[in-house]
Amino acid sequence: MATTSSSRTLQEPWPWDEILDHLHDAPADLKSLALVCRAFTSRAQNHLFRIVKVDHERSPTRLTQLLSDAPHLIAHIRELYIGNCSLQTLTAMIRIAWSRLHAIFFVGNQRQDSQQPEILVLCGNSLFIPCSGSHPICTPSCRDAPPGVYSLTFESCFLPTTPYNVPTATPTPLPLITSLVLFGVEGDFSDYSTLPVDLSRLAHITFHQNTIPALETLLYTCRHTIQSLHLNGSEPYVATLDLGAFPALSRLTLGGVGTPLQRAFERSWISTLQTISYRLLWIGWEGNLRQLDAMLAGAVGKMPALRRVEVTIVVSGMGKDRGPQSEEEWREMIGEKMPRLAGRGILEIKVVADEE
Repeated sequence: MATTSSSRTLQEPWPWDEILDHLHDAPADLKSLALVCRAFTSRAQNHLFRIVKVDHERSPTRLTQLLSDAPHLIAHIRELYIGNCSLQTLTAMIRIAWSRLHAIFFVGNQRQDSQQPEILVLCGNSLFIPCSGSHPICTPSCRDAPPGVYSLTFESCFLPTTPYNVPTATPTPLPLITSLVLFGVEGDFSDYSTLPVDLSRLAHITFHQNTIPALETLLYTCRHTIQSLHLNGSEPYVATLDLGAFPALSRLTLGGVGTPLQRAFERSWISTLQTISYRLLWIGWEGNLRQLDAMLAGAVGKMPALRRVEVTIVVSGMGKDRGPQSEEEWREMIGEKMPRLAGRGILEIKVVADEE
């Protein structure tokens, strides 16, 4: 009787699921628990296979073999990182029947090589990976279809011009992308509309260190739906942006500040912006914070909806030799460097360790 009671207790979803969820970023512990008790296996696999990285020549082959032997693992995979793989090794991945994949990250080389166009076409085709039999990955709004890829990241990629951006066979409907990240992307990219995706509801976009002449065209074409913008305020192209041209923009995340950002603030009336977020390492932070405080103090009158300026300082070795010795001391010092925003009551300061 005691054994039956114990078995029933173990099968209860709480607290075992909660414990396993708490260990989501501790793969070694999850593997150990899965080996100790079969009841933990499914939950542990859900975390262990949530993000899959394919970043060298042999990974695609090993992944396809693993998923062929254990197809139940496919349902656990939500995010797929593809980096520095050849055309041949990636081809087999298109045949995997993805069912819950929602984000794909393409990481390549900044320099164009002989296979770049073909690899890009393959990447485009991989957005339409078949799932649930013959059904392609579809937009989340399509009934009776599995949720599809909605987040797309290109990092250190060369995006060639038409016709290389066009996949060999374009299904209907296209994947509805709501989140797009362009980091270190090169190429003309003059006709971004040839990408095999639907950007008509693009809500979140991040761009940093890109050399794409038509980037502003992409931004302004999607301006009516963009809610969140992540940019580096020290990059030259920012100076020409009219942030007031984005009627749905509510959050601006900064990867850096500088004169270009100040110019953009000076020329923009941003009636919908509610939150500005800035995260930085503590080394060299003082000048940037003073500059941000000054430029926002001069522009806040053009931001009637602004309610919060979030500043996150990433520190290393808190309480040791250098810098303030506690979080409270950090907050006090930062507040002193940003007196205008602090005086308005809209400054929120967060201090985190560098491993967070």
